[in-house]
Amino acid sequence: MNFSTFGRMSALTVTFLSLSSIAIASPLPGPGPSPRRIVPTLSPPGSVYSSSLPAAQFPKITGATISGSTHVIGISGNGMSLSSVSIGLPQQMESFSGITLQNKSGGNIPAQVKKQGDRLNISFDTPLQAGTSFDVRFNNVAMRTSGGESLPYQVSVVQAGSEGDISIGTALISVPVRN
Repeated sequence: MNFSTFGRMSALTVTFLSLSSIAIASPLPGPGPSPRRIVPTLSPPGSVYSSSLPAAQFPKITGATISGSTHVIGISGNGMSLSSVSIGLPQQMESFSGITLQNKSGGNIPAQVKKQGDRLNISFDTPLQAGTSFDVRFNNVAMRTSGGESLPYQVSVVQAGSEGDISIGTALISVPVRN
């Protein structure tokens, strides 16, 4: 292709798209070949997001452990007030004797607990304040495993005043090998 002909086309507009910015290059008016100018139209996303948007404070899983026959999943509400938590139970779980909800000071959190199929739904009597961290303790867990596996617990939460679930991830509890 002959690029000297390309430079003489006055109606030509070329748009370059990339992940970091958008720029428009168009020929300057005038006869003959002309230099190009690049007009930035957007700042790179990294600088836009880091300087003008507040840091997001989403709920998260803070830990997953096993102590004897008790499985413990730590959750933090971070910047959200939570009205409920839903936990998908692993296929290897046969049963458990009950659930204990404890805040980080060791106090119990009042809630209604319902098991529906392979999901456990926990509705707090009073929505938890934003930033509250707590543990969900599965007591006396019976499993179909000889150990050496990681049991997946799918965790989602509902923000107070909302109805939709927010998936916050999977808590993996590693079961030690039994002798």
